Amino acid sequence: MLESNYISGKFGLKAKARKFVCVFTLTLLAVLVAGGGDVFSNHMDIHSAGGRGVFNIGDSEGFKRQVYSEEIEKDILEFEFEIPKDTVVGIWTNEYPQELNPENFNAVRVQLEVENTDLLNDLDFSLELKGPGDEMQVIRLRASEGGNKFEDFIDWDLIGEIDEAVLVVNSDIDEKVSGSLNYYLEFLDLDEIEKDIDPDRDINIFDARGMGAFNIGPSEGNTRRLYSDELEKEVVRFTYTLPEDTVVGVWTKDYPAGLNDELVNAVRARVKVLDEEQVYDLDLSLELKGPGDEMQVIRLRATKGWNKFEEFIDWDLIGEIDEAVLVVNSDEEREIEGEIYFHLEFLELDEIEKDVDPDRDINIFDARGMGAFNIGPSEGDTRRLYSDELGKEVVRFIYSMPEDTVTGLWTKDYPARLNEEKVNAVRARVKIMEEEQVYDLDLSIELKGPGGEMQVIPLRALEGWSKFEGAIDWDSIGEIDEAVFVVNNNTNEKIEGELYFHLEFLELDEIEEIDVDPEEKKTILGASQMGVFNIGPSRGNFRRVFSEKIGRDAIRIDFNVPDDSVVGLWTKDFPENINREIYDSVRIGIGDIEGDRADMVSVVVELKGDKGIQETEIELTEGWTFLTDEIYWDKIGELDEVVFIIKPRMRIAFQPAQFASPVDEAPQAPGGVEGSLLLDLEFGELSFMEKTEGKIIMVLIFGLLLSFAAFGMYKLSGKSYE
Repeated sequence: MLESNYISGKFGLKAKARKFVCVFTLTLLAVLVAGGGDVFSNHMDIHSAGGRGVFNIGDSEGFKRQVYSEEIEKDILEFEFEIPKDTVVGIWTNEYPQELNPENFNAVRVQLEVENTDLLNDLDFSLELKGPGDEMQVIRLRASEGGNKFEDFIDWDLIGEIDEAVLVVNSDIDEKVSGSLNYYLEFLDLDEIEKDIDPDRDINIFDARGMGAFNIGPSEGNTRRLYSDELEKEVVRFTYTLPEDTVVGVWTKDYPAGLNDELVNAVRARVKVLDEEQVYDLDLSLELKGPGDEMQVIRLRATKGWNKFEEFIDWDLIGEIDEAVLVVNSDEEREIEGEIYFHLEFLELDEIEKDVDPDRDINIFDARGMGAFNIGPSEGDTRRLYSDELGKEVVRFIYSMPEDTVTGLWTKDYPARLNEEKVNAVRARVKIMEEEQVYDLDLSIELKGPGGEMQVIPLRALEGWSKFEGAIDWDSIGEIDEAVFVVNNNTNEKIEGELYFHLEFLELDEIEEIDVDPEEKKTILGASQMGVFNIGPSRGNFRRVFSEKIGRDAIRIDFNVPDDSVVGLWTKDFPENINREIYDSVRIGIGDIEGDRADMVSVVVELKGDKGIQETEIELTEGWTFLTDEIYWDKIGELDEVVFIIKPRMRIAFQPAQFASPVDEAPQAPGGVEGSLLLDLEFGELSFMEKTEGKIIMVLIFGLLLSFAAFGMYKLSGKSYE
């Protein structure tokens, strides 16, 4: 019985298995017949979508129908459309089988043909592969005459899965566009994608698989592709609306793998500006961005019409190119709008073309890098414009500087011919708009070398245009990595304004002296370098102001000097005529602005030479204090510096009258002293009486002493000469 049941069960199971195999085989055959003999292969097309339709954004209209294409021997979609200005139309497909996944497909192929080729420059086409969220891969379809085939790898990491595949058709011209096109879409598994381009030709902007406009702030930008008869190639037309304090531009990304440092070493940009006003309204630059924060910025200083810019790619900086971006901004205090034309090529060059006369002098606009810098909460902004007065382009620099802040303009990456063999001098031009700015600002140029070496050239500008020339100290800086225009706030309050600036590097037989009033050359204002120093927790700043008392400019120093600290003003690099042959004295003037600092501060003036130091202490009185002192040239040698040292007077505690301090050590409130003084020093010549006055007095004193001595000897001897 048991054996019978076992055999029965065993053969029963075999029968069930045979039955299952038969059913599965019949089902499989049915699927094969229904599916045309192929259950699933690595192929899926637009007809595999469960949903399909036309969409409209705005007043556009579209109509599709399925037709057979003898050219590709497949059913395709014929799409008729009408697109008024600022509208979009297209075809959406969704509900693809679950087999449309990264295991089966890695690429998409689009075939597109526009019936009326006149529309090619009026239309933009793209395929959007949309994921379940906001993820979307955009593939631009840049159609030309005849049938077009586009292949691209699917970015599954970006979109995750495909919810929709959408053909988007739009136009940015100012009138309605009507026409028809043929469209076919399929998904494939490919080892490589076909680009329909000559692999040996240079890569250009239209090889980027991604392109679009970007906006920072409420700006607006729009791109379209069209043909340029002047360049005989397709270019990007970029229309923009740029309100104040906004930025707009064109981004491109996903270039072919051939864009690398083995095959490409340079970039060539072409920009067309339509009118003269746009040249000065806009700042244009090309940004080559690496995979991190690395970025090479190439300024495009365009003139009217087509401009060509070539630059070597700094592969060491960026590593590889993730994006190439045209950036358009303006510092106009108004909204501006217009259009520019743009093209970009990546190529291999032996040398780059600069479109400049190689024999002309180098100027600030030859720098490949330029921008504003800020130390503290200051703000600086630059723009390029034309000066009718100078007959050349200059930089307008707008600044806003709270107290104790610095701003300025940096420039770097000058041509290789900026070297000591071809250039020996720098010429700066500065325009100050208002007389008040002359005293509010401390201006200088810093020429920086590669190792931190720096040459500082002060710029003592007057109202209007001022010109400065200075010899470049190549021995000190080696080479010029940066030329920096520095703007310091000399006041105790926030100041705002604008300056105009130009810089040239040239070779001069003789250097024109700085435009300084001849009378100033024999004062501390004749020093070409000047600054404040602090010892301990002191603070000080200085500015140039006019003094009615002395009838010329003086240096005002504002200070806060705690106990046991010192503040001061140093001045150096005086004119060559400040020497022993011409001058033998200094007339020092100290103006007590508040009128109550005489008993609170001590002022010492030091004349420093290559041999020694001569010190003169000044006893301040209310108002102005003047003192004339002879210069001891034998002691100091050649003059290097004149230094004013300010420190608190010695502080003593209260004590009884019999132990009172000397007059020159008057009591002072603890905690130091703050205030303002006017400083002046003028080199001069002592008169005959001034030169001999001391000697005459000494002779008289000596004579009197001898007389008293003789009289004493006489009295002691008891002799009488009567």
